[in-house]
Amino acid sequence: EADDAGCNIGRCGGSPGANKAANPEASKRPGPRTSAPAEEWVRSYVALPLVGTTRVSYPCGVTVELADFAPALSEVAAANAGRQADMTKAVGSGNHVRSALDVYRKCDR
Repeated sequence: EADDAGCNIGRCGGSPGANKAANPEASKRPGPRTSAPAEEWVRSYVALPLVGTTRVSYPCGVTVELADFAPALSEVAAANAGRQADMTKAVGSGNHVRSALDVYRKCDR
């Protein structure tokens, strides 16, 4: 199964049935779910420099322009300004992707 961006949702551990509306046959085909691609991506993740990074590209071909989200997230940024140093450290070290994978593993049981 692939979403509109070409990401393989089933293989990447997307939510079960995420594409059922687009493909009713998908609900009839139970398939193995694995987080192996995500785990491999996390293992090989190299944090981008925080200064000067304007976009992030993912292995499935999706590119996110960070400036596109700035207006929508300005209130969140302001509310979390006191944690900026902690978040800068987590993102700069890559700990945020490892933490996200840990949360996924705990929630996907």
